[in-house]
Amino acid sequence: MNESVYRVSPRAYPLGGLFSPRPIGARNFMIFAFTSPVFAALYTGNKIAGLGFTFMRGDNGKPIAVERYPGAFEAKYKFSGYIYELSGRPFRVSDNHDRWKVASYHPAEVLDIKYVPDFRKHLTDLKSKGELDLYFNNEKPRFVSEDDSDLVNKAVEMILRKRRENLLWDLRGVQPHIFERVFSIVKSKGIPGLFS
Repeated sequence: MNESVYRVSPRAYPLGGLFSPRPIGARNFMIFAFTSPVFAALYTGNKIAGLGFTFMRGDNGKPIAVERYPGAFEAKYKFSGYIYELSGRPFRVSDNHDRWKVASYHPAEVLDIKYVPDFRKHLTDLKSKGELDLYFNNEKPRFVSEDDSDLVNKAVEMILRKRRENLLWDLRGVQPHIFERVFSIVKSKGIPGLFS
Protein backbone atom coordinates (compact mmCIF):
# COMPACT_ATOMS: atom_id res chain seq x y z
CA MET A 1 0.00 0.00 0.00
CA ASN A 2 1.26 3.48 -0.78
CA GLU A 3 -1.11 5.27 1.62
CA SER A 4 -0.52 5.61 5.35
CA VAL A 5 -2.13 3.17 7.76
CA TYR A 6 -3.03 3.64 11.42
CA ARG A 7 -2.55 1.67 14.61
CA VAL A 8 -3.33 2.32 18.29
CA SER A 9 -0.98 1.31 21.08
CA PRO A 10 -0.76 2.11 24.80
CA ARG A 11 3.03 2.45 24.41
CA ALA A 12 5.08 5.29 22.96
CA TYR A 13 7.27 4.56 19.91
CA PRO A 14 9.70 7.19 18.57
CA LEU A 15 8.80 9.25 15.52
CA GLY A 16 10.85 7.95 12.58
CA GLY A 17 11.43 4.68 14.43
CA LEU A 18 9.95 1.31 13.57
CA PHE A 19 6.71 -0.24 14.79
CA SER A 20 7.57 -3.92 15.12
CA PRO A 21 5.35 -6.94 14.47
CA ARG A 22 3.85 -8.69 17.52
CA PRO A 23 3.53 -12.44 18.09
CA ILE A 24 0.30 -14.05 16.90
CA GLY A 25 0.12 -17.77 17.44
CA ALA A 26 3.18 -19.97 17.84
CA ARG A 27 5.34 -18.82 14.91
CA ASN A 28 3.95 -15.72 13.24
CA PHE A 29 4.67 -12.08 13.98
CA MET A 30 2.39 -9.42 12.46
CA ILE A 31 1.20 -5.85 12.72
CA PHE A 32 -2.50 -5.23 12.19
CA ALA A 33 -3.46 -1.70 11.22
CA PHE A 34 -6.32 0.22 9.59
CA THR A 35 -6.72 2.42 6.53
CA SER A 36 -8.47 5.07 8.65
CA PRO A 37 -7.44 6.57 12.02
CA VAL A 38 -11.12 6.48 13.03
CA PHE A 39 -11.32 2.70 12.49
CA ALA A 40 -8.01 2.27 14.34
CA ALA A 41 -9.52 4.04 17.36
CA LEU A 42 -12.78 2.05 17.15
CA TYR A 43 -11.11 -1.36 16.99
CA THR A 44 -8.86 -0.81 19.99
CA GLY A 45 -9.60 -1.41 23.66
CA ASN A 46 -11.16 -4.26 25.60
CA LYS A 47 -11.82 -7.21 23.24
CA ILE A 48 -14.69 -8.75 25.23
CA ALA A 49 -16.38 -5.35 25.48
CA GLY A 50 -15.86 -5.16 21.70
CA LEU A 51 -18.56 -7.82 21.38
CA GLY A 52 -20.89 -5.08 22.56
CA PHE A 53 -20.39 -3.14 19.32
CA THR A 54 -21.27 -3.40 15.67
CA PHE A 55 -18.81 -1.69 13.33
CA MET A 56 -19.39 -1.00 9.66
CA ARG A 57 -18.76 1.52 6.93
CA GLY A 58 -21.69 3.56 5.64
CA ASP A 59 -22.50 4.06 1.95
CA ASN A 60 -20.62 7.35 2.13
CA GLY A 61 -17.51 5.59 3.53
CA LYS A 62 -18.01 7.02 7.02
CA PRO A 63 -17.32 4.61 9.92
CA ILE A 64 -20.37 3.54 11.94
CA ALA A 65 -20.25 2.17 15.50
CA VAL A 66 -23.32 0.94 17.39
CA GLU A 67 -23.21 0.24 21.14
CA ARG A 68 -25.18 -2.96 21.73
CA TYR A 69 -25.60 -3.03 25.50
CA PRO A 70 -25.52 -0.34 28.20
CA GLY A 71 -21.99 0.41 29.40
CA ALA A 72 -20.11 -1.16 26.45
CA PHE A 73 -18.72 2.21 25.33
CA GLU A 74 -17.39 2.96 28.81
CA ALA A 75 -15.92 -0.55 29.24
CA LYS A 76 -14.21 -0.63 25.84
CA TYR A 77 -12.79 2.88 25.56
CA LYS A 78 -11.89 3.95 29.10
CA PHE A 79 -8.15 4.27 28.46
CA SER A 80 -5.47 6.47 26.96
CA GLY A 81 -2.97 5.67 24.22
CA TYR A 82 -1.35 6.70 20.97
CA ILE A 83 -2.63 6.69 17.40
CA TYR A 84 0.26 5.98 15.06
CA GLU A 85 0.42 6.87 11.42
CA LEU A 86 2.60 4.21 9.81
CA SER A 87 4.09 3.84 6.37
CA GLY A 88 1.69 1.65 4.41
CA ARG A 89 4.45 0.22 2.23
CA PRO A 90 4.79 -3.21 3.96
CA PHE A 91 1.01 -3.66 4.47
CA ARG A 92 -1.45 -5.72 2.46
CA VAL A 93 -5.21 -6.03 2.78
CA SER A 94 -5.93 -9.23 4.68
CA ASP A 95 -8.38 -11.57 2.91
CA ASN A 96 -9.62 -12.82 6.28
CA HIS A 97 -10.58 -9.41 7.62
CA ASP A 98 -12.65 -6.38 6.81
CA ARG A 99 -11.41 -4.35 3.87
CA TRP A 100 -10.29 -1.48 6.12
CA LYS A 101 -8.00 -3.80 8.10
CA VAL A 102 -4.48 -4.45 6.79
CA ALA A 103 -1.57 -6.57 7.97
CA SER A 104 2.22 -6.78 7.64
CA TYR A 105 4.87 -9.31 8.61
CA HIS A 106 7.50 -6.55 8.47
CA PRO A 107 8.26 -3.51 10.65
CA ALA A 108 6.69 -0.21 9.59
CA GLU A 109 8.11 3.29 9.89
CA VAL A 110 6.33 5.61 12.34
CA LEU A 111 5.37 8.76 10.39
CA ASP A 112 3.30 10.59 13.02
CA ILE A 113 2.08 10.12 16.60
CA LYS A 114 -1.00 11.53 18.32
CA TYR A 115 -1.48 11.06 22.07
CA VAL A 116 -5.11 10.47 23.07
CA PRO A 117 -5.69 11.01 26.82
CA ASP A 118 -9.23 9.57 26.72
CA PHE A 119 -10.59 7.50 23.84
CA ARG A 120 -14.18 8.07 25.02
CA LYS A 121 -13.80 11.81 24.50
CA HIS A 122 -11.84 11.30 21.28
CA LEU A 123 -14.65 9.21 19.73
CA THR A 124 -17.46 11.52 20.89
CA ASP A 125 -15.47 14.45 19.42
CA LEU A 126 -15.24 12.58 16.10
CA LYS A 127 -19.01 12.11 16.25
CA SER A 128 -19.50 15.86 16.87
CA LYS A 129 -17.26 16.69 13.89
CA GLY A 130 -19.28 14.37 11.63
CA GLU A 131 -16.38 11.94 11.05
CA LEU A 132 -18.09 9.04 12.82
CA ASP A 133 -21.68 7.85 13.17
CA LEU A 134 -21.75 6.67 16.80
CA TYR A 135 -25.00 5.26 18.19
CA PHE A 136 -25.42 4.49 21.86
CA ASN A 137 -27.55 1.62 23.17
CA ASN A 138 -30.62 3.79 23.76
CA GLU A 139 -30.58 5.00 20.13
CA LYS A 140 -30.12 1.69 18.28
CA PRO A 141 -30.68 2.27 14.55
CA ARG A 142 -33.12 0.20 12.49
CA PHE A 143 -30.39 -1.63 10.56
CA VAL A 144 -29.26 -3.45 13.74
CA SER A 145 -31.03 -6.73 14.61
CA GLU A 146 -33.56 -6.53 17.43
CA ASP A 147 -32.92 -10.06 18.75
CA ASP A 148 -29.08 -9.64 18.85
CA SER A 149 -28.63 -12.79 16.71
CA ASP A 150 -25.65 -11.14 15.00
CA LEU A 151 -23.95 -10.71 18.40
CA VAL A 152 -24.59 -14.37 19.21
CA ASN A 153 -22.94 -15.44 15.94
CA LYS A 154 -20.01 -13.06 16.50
CA ALA A 155 -19.40 -14.40 20.04
CA VAL A 156 -19.65 -18.06 18.96
CA GLU A 157 -17.22 -17.47 16.08
CA MET A 158 -14.68 -15.76 18.38
CA ILE A 159 -14.87 -18.44 21.08
CA LEU A 160 -14.55 -21.31 18.59
CA ARG A 161 -11.73 -19.62 16.67
CA LYS A 162 -9.68 -18.90 19.78
CA ARG A 163 -10.72 -22.17 21.55
CA ARG A 164 -10.69 -20.40 24.89
CA GLU A 165 -13.45 -21.35 27.28
CA ASN A 166 -12.70 -18.36 29.54
CA LEU A 167 -13.99 -16.03 26.79
CA LEU A 168 -17.40 -17.62 27.26
CA TRP A 169 -17.36 -16.90 30.98
CA ASP A 170 -16.12 -13.35 30.35
CA LEU A 171 -19.06 -12.90 28.00
CA ARG A 172 -21.48 -13.80 30.81
CA GLY A 173 -20.23 -10.78 32.76
CA VAL A 174 -20.73 -8.26 29.97
CA GLN A 175 -23.64 -9.64 27.93
CA PRO A 176 -25.75 -11.92 30.11
CA HIS A 177 -28.74 -11.52 27.75
CA ILE A 178 -27.00 -13.59 25.02
CA PHE A 179 -24.93 -15.90 27.24
CA GLU A 180 -27.37 -18.86 27.27
CA ARG A 181 -27.73 -18.86 23.47
CA VAL A 182 -23.95 -18.66 22.95
CA PHE A 183 -23.27 -21.34 25.59
CA SER A 184 -25.76 -23.72 23.99
CA ILE A 185 -24.29 -23.34 20.49
CA VAL A 186 -20.65 -23.62 21.61
CA LYS A 187 -21.36 -26.70 23.75
CA SER A 188 -23.27 -28.38 20.89
CA LYS A 189 -20.20 -28.10 18.63
CA GLY A 190 -18.27 -30.63 20.77
CA ILE A 191 -14.91 -28.92 20.20
CA PRO A 192 -12.01 -30.80 21.86
CA GLY A 193 -10.48 -28.71 24.62
CA LEU A 194 -13.70 -26.86 25.41
CA PHE A 195 -15.72 -28.08 28.43
CA SER A 196 -13.38 -31.04 28.94
